[in-house]
Amino acid sequence: MTEKAPKIREEPHGCTLALRIANETNVLIVLERPVTVRLAHGRAQIDAVRLWTDDVDGFLDAVRTHIP
Repeated sequence: MTEKAPKIREEPHGCTLALRIANETNVLIVLERPVTVRLAHGRAQIDAVRLWTDDVDGFLDAVRTHIP
């Protein structure tokens, strides 16, 4: 799979940063509060992140270790 440049778009849950592999994502993370990110074309405030992981269960298990 090849990476695509990060893309920001408006979605029902807010401004979303998509970190795509082969133009796909398989995980959606909705943030508790907006976060400002730096991208090649400047800064953007986002409410969610879409990304691709080969091991969704392993990714979610790792994330859960950081949730109080």
